[in-house]
Amino acid sequence: MGQGFRFTLLRRRALSIDRHCMTLLAAAAGLLSIVIAWLATLRLFSLARRNRSAPERLLAIGFCGLFCVGYPLAAASRAPGMTGTIEGSLLFACGAIGMVTGTIALGRFPLVVFRPGSRWAAALSLGIALAGTIAGVGCSVTVARSATAAEMIAGIHGWALLLMSTLAACFLWHAVESSL
Repeated sequence: MGQGFRFTLLRRRALSIDRHCMTLLAAAAGLLSIVIAWLATLRLFSLARRNRSAPERLLAIGFCGLFCVGYPLAAASRAPGMTGTIEGSLLFACGAIGMVTGTIALGRFPLVVFRPGSRWAAALSLGIALAGTIAGVGCSVTVARSATAAEMIAGIHGWALLLMSTLAACFLWHAVESSL
């Protein structure tokens, strides 16, 4: 064996180890984010129960829906072997329900905290809720009708963009109101 051949084998082995380490690191980061989301959500629910106030409850519902239920279930539904199955579609639909519930709660938060009684804020909150719901249903239907991962990815882009846009609108509204 020549020197160049050995170097090529070592480099391939190093790249394989790097990919494996990155996969483990990504899994650990995902698991850590879920644990932190649960801790923050439980703390917010505890505050809401003690204070009996809507702001903490809305934030807790929003965090729980998005980060504790929605994203983890949607990600789990795309695991190998789940795409194109009834179980995968149901898991994704449950995740979508969580994401929509979280988006609706976060869209209601600025109305309750910063703009109670404001008509335009109520209309914006309702618009966020409707757009998020339509996007969640669109995502779920697309996933249920897709036989392959490639077909699902091709069809879900518009719906996912709408869902993420409603969430971005929530966070933007929070940022603007809290800076005024």
